[in-house]
Amino acid sequence: MKGSMRERRPGTWELRVFTGTDIHGKKHWVYRTFHGGERKAQTALSKLVAEVDERRAPTSGYTTLSDYLHTWQQGRRLSASAGTVDTQQQIIDNYIDKHLGRYRLDRIRTPDIGAFYADLSRTLSPKTIASVHALLRKAYNDAMRSNPPLVTANPVQHAMRPKVEQRDIVVPSPETVTAAISAAPPIAGMGMSIIAATGLRRGELLALRWQEIDMERATLRVNRNLLWIDKQIIINPPKTKASRRTITLPGSLVESLRSYRRWQREEHVKRGIRTDLVIHNPAGDYMKPDTLTAAVKRATRKAGVPAFGPH
Repeated sequence: MKGSMRERRPGTWELRVFTGTDIHGKKHWVYRTFHGGERKAQTALSKLVAEVDERRAPTSGYTTLSDYLHTWQQGRRLSASAGTVDTQQQIIDNYIDKHLGRYRLDRIRTPDIGAFYADLSRTLSPKTIASVHALLRKAYNDAMRSNPPLVTANPVQHAMRPKVEQRDIVVPSPETVTAAISAAPPIAGMGMSIIAATGLRRGELLALRWQEIDMERATLRVNRNLLWIDKQIIINPPKTKASRRTITLPGSLVESLRSYRRWQREEHVKRGIRTDLVIHNPAGDYMKPDTLTAAVKRATRKAGVPAFGPH
C-alpha cells in the first residue's frame, strides 16, 4: 500500500494513505499532519502506511460478513436458546446476507451500516431494524474480543437507525378475558384460564403436562417450554433458572382444571387419544403456538370484545 505527502507550509506536511473502497465504491483515506523536515516526514509516512496495513490485514479466514456470521452462529448455539438462535438465523438469511453479506467483515464502516438500515426502513418496522442492529452489534463486539481480534472497531456502535416508538401495553380487563373464555372451545378456553391465572407464557402452557399439576397442593411446576422452529415442535427447558418455577394456583382455577380434566378424559376415550398434555391439538399432539393464538382471536371476535393474544 502506498501513501503520499505534501508540504502545506514550511515544516508542515500532510500525510495521506489509501485505506480502501467501501461497499458503495467510495474511496477512503487516512490523513495525518506532521511537523518537521522532509526526511522525517517520509519516515512518519512509512510508519502510517504500516499502521494502516496492520489494521487492514485479515486476521482470520473470514473473508465476508456472511462467512463470519454463519460461523458465529454455530458458537451461539452453545450459549443461547434455540429460539433465539433461530430468530437470529432468520435475520441473517432474510436481511443481512442479501445486503451486506458478500462484503468483507473488516471493510464495512458505520456509514455503510446506516445506509443498510435506511434501505431496510422502506419495508421493515423500526422494531425489526432494532433486532437487526442488536444482532450486528453483538456479532462485531464478539469479533473485537476474538483472539486475535478479527476487527479493530465496531462500525455498528454509532450507526443511525429508526427510532422505535414505545407503545403502551394494553392489558385486557377481567371482564374481557372472562367473555373470551366463555366464547372459546374447551381447550382454548382452558388455555386462556391458565394463562390469566398464572401468567404462563404461551410456550410454557403448550408444553404443560398433567404430571406437572398437583391438584391437592394446588401447584403447577414450569419445567418445559415449547418452540416452533423450522416447522418443527421443539421442547426445551425454560430459558432461565428463574423461569423454572412452581406456581400456586387459585382455588377457582383448580376447580376448573378438575372439571376440564373429566371432560378431556371422556373426549380421549371417544377419540382413542392417549396423551398427558393439558392443552393439545385434535389429534392429542402438541399444539402449534400460532394455532392457540388464532383460537384466542376467534374467541374475542365471537364474544365481541377487544382482541388480545396469549402472553
